[in-house]
This record gives sequence, structure tokens and C-alpha cells, in this order.
Amino acid sequence: MSRVRAEIEIDQELLRWVDEQASRSGRSRDEVVEDAVRRGRQAGRSLVETASAVWERSDLTGREAMALARAETEAVRAQRPLSNRGQDG
Repeated sequence: MSRVRAEIEIDQELLRWVDEQASRSGRSRDEVVEDAVRRGRQAGRSLVETASAVWERSDLTGREAMALARAETEAVRAQRPLSNRGQDG
């Protein structure tokens, strides 16, 4: 898969969330954003629907947000082939 450099503007609060996910998972910002977009696409949602789904949950408490983040991380990890598990970096 070829990769291209893309510059985007993103809401500051959403970027903080991306940074938290990257830090907690040991992945880069690029990987977190790409995974989120890919999951939305696989679920049959448009990019706008995917972003809207994130914003709909913006009223979560810190604990709820972390629980959701952990659940999403585990779901992504469960979809990986066994040979790729544990190789996040």
C-alpha cells in the first residue's frame, strides 16, 4: 500500500484525543487516525458519519472515554492476524 503525506485541519479537542490514544497504545498519530478512518469505512460509514460518531460521544466522562478507547483498541487488536499481535511499534 502506498502512502502519501496529507495535511489536515482538525479540532483541537479531537487532536488531544488522538494524541492520548497514540500515547497509550504506543502508536503514532498517523496510525491512530488511519485506524479510526479504516474502522469507519469497514463499518460502512462515511468519513462525516465517523466524525459525527466521535462527536456524539463527546459528553463522556473521563472514565467512560477511557473504557471506550480500551474497547476500541481491543477490537482492533482482535482483528489482527495472530502473527501481528504485540507488534505495535
